Amino acid sequence: MFERLKEVNISLHRDPRYTAAHTRLMEIRGELANLEQRRNEAQSGLSELGSAHGERIEAEAKAMLSGAQLSEPVSMKREAITRTLEEVTHRLSVLRKAEELQRGIVEDIRAEVGRAIATDLLPLHRANVAAIFHAALQLETALVAETELRERLSDNHIPYSGVIRPMPFTGFGKLYDDQSRVSRYLLECHEYGFVTADDLPEVVRDRIPKKEGKPKGPAAARSVKEDDWTGA
Repeated sequence: MFERLKEVNISLHRDPRYTAAHTRLMEIRGELANLEQRRNEAQSGLSELGSAHGERIEAEAKAMLSGAQLSEPVSMKREAITRTLEEVTHRLSVLRKAEELQRGIVEDIRAEVGRAIATDLLPLHRANVAAIFHAALQLETALVAETELRERLSDNHIPYSGVIRPMPFTGFGKLYDDQSRVSRYLLECHEYGFVTADDLPEVVRDRIPKKEGKPKGPAAARSVKEDDWTGA
């Protein structure tokens, strides 16, 4: 089974469309991170100008009286930072929308490629379910035998606890119990098209609803008795 799994490329990047779309999404997110940093820096710059407003006004007044030139008036710095902040904020809005749209594109391709991968693995999955189906029947038979042996001893008033330890498989259940785990599992195998009605034990087969639609599974039911089934 593991060897068969290795034969299928289960990477989403097996489709170049996914690789391209995912790469573009990462680029947009990288640009978003950079712009958010620039926005934070611009906001910090405005805060610093506001906190030092009185000092800057006094410095400009002294420069005007002395005829000295300041490198840049406070108003010009504020205008430049405000303009940058507005541009960055607008660009962030555009990029966030682009990220949302690109994320949808990636998810659409991901769903398509994922379905193709799952379809490639469907034969292997069917084989796995077939193995579980047969193992469940064998386990149920063995559990019945284990229980019946102890019950026969008990019916004959034979003390066996010092020699035979009861070893039930709690929670597995019996086929005659329509609510047992094993009974419901076998019915589900049929419901989803993994086995035919003929594959089921008669006691379980009788519980199949008389009026059924098509199987819910991705493929029509095939008998687990077919030679090529477990070799799929």
